[in-house]
Amino acid sequence: MIQKKLSIFFLFLLLVIFITACQPTQTPVPTLTGQAPSLTPTIRPTETSTPSPQPTNTLTPSPEAAKEELRSLVTPLPSDLAMINTENIKQIRHLASWGTGSPNIIHLSGSGQILAVGTRNGAHFYDSLGLYKIAFRETPFSVMAFAFSTDFKFVAVGQLGGVINIYDRFGFTPILQLDPPIQILPEAYDLDLFFSPENEKLISIIRTDERIFINHWRTSDWQPVNAYNIDSGYVSYINPDVGIIGVVKQSQLLLQSMLFSEDIKINPIPESLSKDYWLALVANKGEISACGNGEDLLINNGSSILRWDIRSEKIRYKLDEYPDALPGPCQKLAETCLNQNGKPSWVCEEETIPTIETTALTPDGLMVLISRNDNIVEFRRAYDGLIAWEIETKYTQVQFSPGSEFFFGLRENGLIEKVRTENGSLLGVIDQHPGRMHDIAFSPNGNDIAGGINTGWVQIYDTVDGQTVGVLAGTASALTYSPDGSLLAAGLEDGRLRIFELAIGQFFDLPGHQDAITDLAFSPDGEILLAGSDDCTISLWDIKDRSQIKSILPGKESPFMIKGVAFSPVKEYQYLVGNYESLYLVSQDVEISLLPTILTSDIALSENGQTLAITGESTYLVREIGDKAFSSSIKLSTQGKVLALNKDGSLMIIGTSDALEFWSVETGTKLHELLVKEGTYPANKPISLEMSPDNTLVAVGFQNGLIDIFGIPGN
Repeated sequence: MIQKKLSIFFLFLLLVIFITACQPTQTPVPTLTGQAPSLTPTIRPTETSTPSPQPTNTLTPSPEAAKEELRSLVTPLPSDLAMINTENIKQIRHLASWGTGSPNIIHLSGSGQILAVGTRNGAHFYDSLGLYKIAFRETPFSVMAFAFSTDFKFVAVGQLGGVINIYDRFGFTPILQLDPPIQILPEAYDLDLFFSPENEKLISIIRTDERIFINHWRTSDWQPVNAYNIDSGYVSYINPDVGIIGVVKQSQLLLQSMLFSEDIKINPIPESLSKDYWLALVANKGEISACGNGEDLLINNGSSILRWDIRSEKIRYKLDEYPDALPGPCQKLAETCLNQNGKPSWVCEEETIPTIETTALTPDGLMVLISRNDNIVEFRRAYDGLIAWEIETKYTQVQFSPGSEFFFGLRENGLIEKVRTENGSLLGVIDQHPGRMHDIAFSPNGNDIAGGINTGWVQIYDTVDGQTVGVLAGTASALTYSPDGSLLAAGLEDGRLRIFELAIGQFFDLPGHQDAITDLAFSPDGEILLAGSDDCTISLWDIKDRSQIKSILPGKESPFMIKGVAFSPVKEYQYLVGNYESLYLVSQDVEISLLPTILTSDIALSENGQTLAITGESTYLVREIGDKAFSSSIKLSTQGKVLALNKDGSLMIIGTSDALEFWSVETGTKLHELLVKEGTYPANKPISLEMSPDNTLVAVGFQNGLIDIFGIPGN
């Protein structure tokens, strides 16, 4: 009789657990505060401090292992490099890629032991407890997706173009490469990888605007065994827990099995969720998340969160206390950029910034993390939206541990934070990946390259092997060395000028500008520093006296944002200033346009002052600059992002979206073109191009935090 009662009890208990799946009573961690309060962000104590420039690794397998891993991330250059000129330019080739790259994706293994970080140069694997790097595996293309098999045998690494590399889980040794299942893909698409529940198959899901492609490989021999595709609809989501792809189409939600092409179910959509709602979700890059069993959906349309019960076709709740959008760049311009009417003098395209950046459900579906673009992260109960805690930060991606004890959050500056789920306290930081690079500069002796990255540091690379030899404090949007190499000038994002005195290891700040510094130039004697800024002004500074000499507002009644600056080789107290409309010769009282209308992205002046190059919507060459005036310009066909001239001004190098072009300045003809290393996810925009002082190296800094090095190895 007792045994029968116990059986009934356990049966009842199982029934309760089943009924309350995704209910708040299963949440053991945070203390809920009832109704969502007005926002009073709690800042984590460690959040206010500047991130440490030292490695965050607190545990390492062994000193030798750490050294070996470091060596795997750098590529020494040949010792016998030839000088690059117009005669041998066709021999130039890619020599190395330096840096660890911006994170495209972070992914936590099913066991929660390994954090995988995908960048343009490959897959980085970290121990989730000690936060030290376990392995790095270079890949041919930018990494977009990961999947770990639950039997601990395999790691699949999906890359741009659909290529998949398979590695052994324990040693991360390569097993094979799977070719793309689709030969031609559009520029924008999503790639996801999953192992089937029993690990018999690897599933690739490629989502384009038009179609969703599902492909299967058998893990016993890695042969393709199944492939089918469906219409993309307005928006889609993936629920790997139950093997479902959800597609919103017209007034229906189509549920497609990831394993069986014929297994399809259709559910009606509530009338309140109209076509306009889904189109707004797509425009704001919102998302849909499925709660565990897939019968409840949490939907983020960029300005609100709602929970939809598929079974009852009802909306359980909606969080709509957020603003529809946040102020865009046009509403944050410096006062010096506004004309007499209080508006910008150029067409400033308004950008709609959705309030909600991303959402993430805990693995049990009980809680949801909401990261907002106004720098607030909320942790709420998924069932009814009640708030547990909030902190001041912002994440673009979030990965929870299997038991929801902690999560990893990726910030825009590339820092990956490990956070306690119970209260939002910070447990540790991985600071090995910059979110973005702004500028690079060679030292005058050619021994170092300085890189301005948005992690709060200027990183100094050795030009022999690319190893980091030092870090300097400050988020630099522009960099330049003084002619004698004793100073490194950094224009900071907040408008300050920071001057590093390298010999004594100190720096001093100058008040600078109201907005980010965009370009810097030292006078030939190194005594004067010229700065251009997004606040539409240029300024000159006496470095010895640490004082401002003058500030000039080019454009006067019609100010413009400054993209490039240089000292004029023609006349003292004249300055070359590039902007969104032209290239100007500017003094305190005179402003002369040197070019037709052109959106200027970069300018370069040869060391002898005889050649000026400008690129943007077109590229122009100004040659044989005289003592009194600039000669007429030559227009070239190339649309460039960045450019550089060699020392004597005979060779011009233009960096485009996907190539390096080498031009003869004398003849105005293209001599050679070299495709840059593939990797445009999410962006591979070149932001700076520099030639070493001895003309043996070409360095291209990319937005994704990497520096590509080109040269001509000697015979």
